Order: sequence, then structure tokens, then C-alpha cells
Amino acid sequence: MFGDDEPLRIAATTVDGRLLVATLKKGRVRVWSARTGEPVGPPLEPPTDDPFCEVWLGPVAGRLTVFAQTRSGSVRAFTPDTGEPAPVAVVDGLHVASMVVAELDGRTTVVSKDNNDSYSASVLVWTVPSGGGAPELVGRFGSNASHVVLAAAAGRPTVVTGAVDGGVRQFDLTTGVQSPSLYHGCDTSGPMVVTEVDSRPALVGGGSDGLVWLWDAVSGTPLARRPLPDTENVTHLAAAQWSGRTVVVVGDAFWRGDTYYQRVRLWDLAAWAPIGMPLTVAGTYGHLTCVAVGDSLLVLLAPSSDEPLIRWDPASGEVHEDRHRTQVTALTVGMVAGRTVVATAEEGRGVRVWDAATGDDLCIVTGHPGPVSAVGIGRVGARAVCATGGHDGTARVWDLASGAPLGEPYVVRHNPNWVHDPQTGRWGEEIFNAGRYAVNAVVVTDWDGRPALAARAVRQHATDGPVLWFLNDPPAPAGHRLEITCIAAGTVAGRAVFVTGSLDGSLLRWDAATGQLTGEPLTAGTPQPAPITCVALAEVGGRSVVVAGDKSGDILRWDAASGERLQPLGRFVGPVHELSVAGHDGRVLVLAGGSDEDHRDDIGVGVEEDQDEDAFGISSEVEFDSEFFDSANPLTVFRCWDLGTGEPYGETQRLARYWHLVRQELTVVDGRFVAATLIGAAVVDTPGDCGVWAWDVETRRRVGPTHGYLAEDHPAFAVTLVDGRAAAVFTEDIYSDPDDEAEEPERGLQVRDLATGERIGATFRDHKCGDSQYADAVTSSVHRGQPVVFSSCAGTLRGWDPRTGAAIPPNPIAEVRLYSLAAAVVAGEPVVAGYGFEDTAPQIWNAVSGRAIR
Repeated sequence: MFGDDEPLRIAATTVDGRLLVATLKKGRVRVWSARTGEPVGPPLEPPTDDPFCEVWLGPVAGRLTVFAQTRSGSVRAFTPDTGEPAPVAVVDGLHVASMVVAELDGRTTVVSKDNNDSYSASVLVWTVPSGGGAPELVGRFGSNASHVVLAAAAGRPTVVTGAVDGGVRQFDLTTGVQSPSLYHGCDTSGPMVVTEVDSRPALVGGGSDGLVWLWDAVSGTPLARRPLPDTENVTHLAAAQWSGRTVVVVGDAFWRGDTYYQRVRLWDLAAWAPIGMPLTVAGTYGHLTCVAVGDSLLVLLAPSSDEPLIRWDPASGEVHEDRHRTQVTALTVGMVAGRTVVATAEEGRGVRVWDAATGDDLCIVTGHPGPVSAVGIGRVGARAVCATGGHDGTARVWDLASGAPLGEPYVVRHNPNWVHDPQTGRWGEEIFNAGRYAVNAVVVTDWDGRPALAARAVRQHATDGPVLWFLNDPPAPAGHRLEITCIAAGTVAGRAVFVTGSLDGSLLRWDAATGQLTGEPLTAGTPQPAPITCVALAEVGGRSVVVAGDKSGDILRWDAASGERLQPLGRFVGPVHELSVAGHDGRVLVLAGGSDEDHRDDIGVGVEEDQDEDAFGISSEVEFDSEFFDSANPLTVFRCWDLGTGEPYGETQRLARYWHLVRQELTVVDGRFVAATLIGAAVVDTPGDCGVWAWDVETRRRVGPTHGYLAEDHPAFAVTLVDGRAAAVFTEDIYSDPDDEAEEPERGLQVRDLATGERIGATFRDHKCGDSQYADAVTSSVHRGQPVVFSSCAGTLRGWDPRTGAAIPPNPIAEVRLYSLAAAVVAGEPVVAGYGFEDTAPQIWNAVSGRAIR
């Protein structure tokens, strides 16, 4: 509908039963029929040197009108059928960020949100005279608005605004009076707690405005706004029922000289009167809670650094410092066997459950890998349990009587930055990503009378609710415990099979015809196996073998039919990045690329002996950022093994220091084993071109020229056979003149002969994914004796002929976005499989019919 370019802005409305769409692209506006895709009227051109940047649709005097705003802030109106200016005067300098146009009481009304200052922007209401002329400003209300929509509430025109402070507000358009709406009116980014007021659930919140707000939790109606003396920022909130009243513990922080202090005060929520004297302590405290213990109230203040945990009785003023001085990462209270207990997740010590009255330890839960970031106490039947959430993105449930885990971990949000320390054998997070994927809330509760675990992670989408599991349910459907990381295809005992590797360190085998699992998971046999990074499946010596690389650097292998673990081929110092297999003349080779610092002084790929330039014409003495390569980007080396004998094949090959490996495939060219590699620049200012190049595995000599020109790194890459020639398939920008910076390249999937670099067929651009045309994944197979390539781009999976660039079949196989693909042949027809974001099982289709197998 929109051609090759995606629009910058889009607006839509219904007129006389027709759905019309206005698009803003390259500074000008067009109106289209959504049913036919045909344009309505001519393009709407902006003034010279002042392109349009926003577009809206609405009625004026009963006729559809297009409103377009220029970069300078002028709002102009057009009649779309003719392209002529509409009878509405131009308004200059508005800089509208959001606008709604509607007919109200027979008048055209425009509601707009000014974009001059998003932190103080008001909502403006205009009316347009029926005979034309300049709009009249009739109202201004609200503040902090970031978006505006128009609605009907109880039959009255109502403006709803979303604000930069997190509030949602409603205004009666006729009177400008603000109406009650859910939790509006304050900075909702601060702490919140649920309690009861007059036997009704209430929500208490605070923020950077130094106020405490109270809402009715059912209706969302604001009940009160309470000021805190001498307070700029509310940092902690807790609530409890104590001595027949609802009390709130409020924490704030301040600097006095060079010392940082935490202050805690107790308030009667109904009377909003302070109770006792505040507690002020030096240091940084990250968690606060309170609980009634008998006739006393216990307030707990847990440190986020090496400070003591504090127990405070506000009634008596007594303060007890816990004997353990360690960072507390999570804190909760609960009831176990009639006693009030506290669970604290402590740095390096697991989760400690202790008696709130005496401070005596009841149980210590250990075994959660990495830091614990959330903790909860509950019951499953008659059993007291503790739930934990960790930085690894999982939630776990533990029996408090024995300290043993109940079942397997629950995956809330996988952590892709979980890394292995080869010196200690432990797993943890990369420092700069610490906590980004942590589970920050867990609770064990009853849901319709059934015990359930609810959890939420930091990096879940803001609109997502918690993840919920019923604790007595049978195991989850078949699949990996964590996200898939790689996929390969092959044959096992005469049947086509897909093999997937996962972050959980396992490999699963899937029948390509049925989509069902076959056999038990393949693992390294260690208590905490490293995540699998790459996998291949090959047949050698009459049996099928699964070969995989993992994040700890091991090259592992298994008998694909029996699942028997075979002797590993070897290992790298760092993670294995890529792995591929190829067979020729009775021999099957495995080529792997991984991180290794032991070969820093070796000659790199493309650098010939006794030459000071490599095949790109780059001096081997070129300067590079040594700190970058020494820390964040270890050197990549290639190693090769004979899969049948397990012996190394050829010499270790180092990738030239200013490149990094994106993808690789092992193939055969003119009877030689050749590595086809997709290479990207490791530093921004690397001279020369990135692209696809090949090298002889035995001699370590380059084969053919550099293929293609990549504007940036794109991982989609595969090798296929076209008329008996090995060819590379990858995303490429083709320029007729590479020195012309203004030239728009021919962008899409290309096929090039590995030996000569010549293009084969036409560029494939039928993914309909807008201007990008960069594929996310690509693989190849055979259909009716001819090669076929499958690729995924921006939500479509398609097949096409690499010789002509024609789509096969003409329609997309599936509307899905996949990040890796593999293809097999079942009953003479190609079957394609892949996985998307956070998939724990592959998706499989018959590529001819488009039928989903799994």
C-alpha cells in the first residue's frame, strides 16, 4: 500500500463508510483508501524548505480535512480530494505534539497538546467557525500532558491526557473540570503499598514531590494528599494494622555535610499524625518493611551496603542492630507455625529466615545461582515455603522445613548475560549488565483456592502483568527450560530431525515430520551446564552425530540416535561463536570459531607470510584500540577437527585483529574444504570493506575475492549450491558507485559465487518489510531437485529461488519473525524450522503448503 518506504506518520478516520488513511513520508502527505490502496486526491505539498512533520485527519463543516504541521510549527488544512487549502486559516507557531479533531454540538473542535515544553504543556481547545477562518482558542487546562485523546464519558465529551509524571487525567471538555480517574495526580514512580482504610483496600504512594497520596484501590478515587515536613523525596513506604489502626512507615533520605542519612517516621494514616520520634541512621538502606508482633510493631531497615540490619520498635524507641553486617538484596515478612518470621536475601549467604521477635535463625536457603533479588513467604497446602527470584531471571520455591527446592526453577525472564568464570567454574553476570534481568517481585498466594506463584522481572514490558504458575500443576509442555540459542537440521536413523540448543545447557531433538520430541535431552553431564551457543548435525561412519559449542568454550558431541555422550573434540579459552560441518570424499570436518587469547601473535586470516598487507590491502601494522581487543573483544580463532577420528585437522587460524566473526559455513569448493565467513569490522574506523570471504581450511589461503558490501553487521548468512557451485546468501547493499554517498543502494538478499564473487540471480526484495530489506535469518534446502532459500525479515517467512530471486511459493509461508532458521526434507517436500524471541521450542512449517507442523 505504501510502496517501498514506510511512512513517518500515519492517521486514519472513517468517512461515509470508507476507511481513509493519511501518510506522511519524505515531508509530504498523501491520503489513501484503506480498502483499495488507491490514493485519494493528489499529494499535499509543504511550503518550500519547510517539510511536514505531523499529520491528523478530522471533519470541518462536515467535510474531511487533513491537518499537517510543518517543521517550523505552522498547522495547515487541506481538502484531500482536490489538494486545495481547506477553509481554515493557517495557525503559526503551535508546534503541536498530539491533536484530536471532532464535531461536537455542530462545531468543529480541535483539542491539541503543545510541544514547546513537554514538562509544562497544557491542553488547548479550539473551535473552527463553520464558515471558515481562524480557529478560536476557547480553553486551556491541565499540565504535564504528553498525550491527549478524546472520549465520551457518561455521554459527555471528555479529554483524557497522559502525563510525564505517570498520571492519567480526565477533563470535561465543556467545563474544563477535572474528573476522578485511576491513581492520577502525583508522581507514581515512587514506592507504593496496599493497606486498608475503613475496611476498604487502599493504595498509598509517594514520590519525588515529598507527598504521600492515598487512593481508594477499587475505584481509583483520590482520598487524601498528605504533606511530609522537611521532606523532598519519599524513598520507602510500608503499612501495617497495629493497635486497631492503620499505620504507615515513611522513609526519606538526605545529606548532612558529607554524610548520607536515612530517616524513618511512623504515621497514623487516618489522622495523619506522627507516632513517636523518628529514627535517623547513617548509611544507605535499600529495603524497609514493618509487621505487628504481638502488641509491638517491628520496623525493619535492611542495608544495601555493608551496614547492620536494623530492628526498631517505634513505641519504645528500642533499636537492635543485627549481628550480620552484609548487603541485603531482598526482604519480606510472613507467618510460619504461628510465628512472625523475616526472610532476608543476603549477599553471598543465600536467604536467611529468622524469628522476628528473637532474631534467631530458623532456616537458611542456599543453592539459588547468583544474587537473590526478590523473596516471599507463603504456604503450599500444609507446607511453609519460601519463594525467591534471582538475577538469572528465574523464580524458585523452597521447603522451609528442609531448605530443599520444590520442583524445577520457573523462568520469568531469561538473562542473556549469564557468563561462566573458567577459573572458579561459577556462573554470574557481566558487571555492566548486573541486575538488568533480575526478578524483582515474587509472591506465593492462593488463586481460586489453588496455591500459585506470581513473579515479575525488571526487563518485562511495562504493560505486562506478572507471570503466574499453579504450584500443583503437572510439568510445563515439552521444550527447553530457557530460550533457544541455535538450531540445526539433519537425518537420524533415516528420519529428518531438527536439533535445538538452549541457554539452559541442553540440546533437544525434534522430529521434522511431527514436531514431537525424540529421546531425552542431551547435556554435558555437569551440574550446571554452560549455555549452548551453536550446534550442527552430521552423519559419519554410519551414525549421526550432534556437535555443539558452548559458552565455556567446549566442543561437545553425542550419538544422535542413542543420546550417548561422546568424547569432546576440544575447547577454546572463551565462548564458541560459530560451528559448522561438511563432508567430502568420505571425510567429515567440523570447523569452529571461538575466543582465544593464546594465539594473539599468530598470523591472521588473509595475512600472507612475509607480507605487510592482507588481502584487503590493509597494512598489518595498522594501529588499533588494544584496550578494546584485550577486554571486550578477545581474539577469534578457527579450529578444525576430523569428526570421524576426533583428531585436529590443519593448523589453528587466527582472525585478523581488526575484524570480528559474524557467521560462518563450512563447504566444499573444487574438492577443497573451504570456510565461508561473514566478517564485520571490530572498530568503527577500520579501513576496507566488510563482507563475505572464503579461505582454504588446509592451506589457510584465501579463496576468491571479498564478496559484497555490508553497511553494518547483519547475521543472516547461508551457503547453498546453485548449479553445482557453492554460493553465499546474505544481506547486502549494492552501490553502482561506492564513493557516491548520496546514492541509494540496491538493498536486499544477494547470492554470490564463493569462488569468483559473481552475483547469481536477482536481488530478493519480496519480504515487504519496508525500506530495510535486511533479513534476520536465512537457510537453504532443495525442492524438486532445485535449490530453494528460506529467509525471515520483519515478520514474514518466505522461500525463493536463488537463481532468479523469484518467490517460492508466491505467498509468505508464515507471518512470524524468526532469528535463526534450519531446513530439512520430509517426503520430498522442504520443511523449515526456526525460533523467535524467548522461544523455548522451535516453530516448524511445511514450506510448500505453509501448514504449521509445530
